[in-house]
Amino acid sequence: MKVKLNISTGFAGADYEDEIEIDDSEFDGMSEEEKEEYINKEYVEPFLYEHVEAWYEEITD
Repeated sequence: MKVKLNISTGFAGADYEDEIEIDDSEFDGMSEEEKEEYINKEYVEPFLYEHVEAWYEEITD
């Protein structure tokens, strides 16, 4: 299966995309819902965190 990974930042020119090939055998025995969860966990989330940084800072007054 070939998929396109996309990240939209909401700013022009600051979007990311990539195409990857996933071996169909990785989905053996999975329902469509399980397959979607697997792709998100194993491919989309890592792709997101490779291109976007997020953090928090404590505010003390």
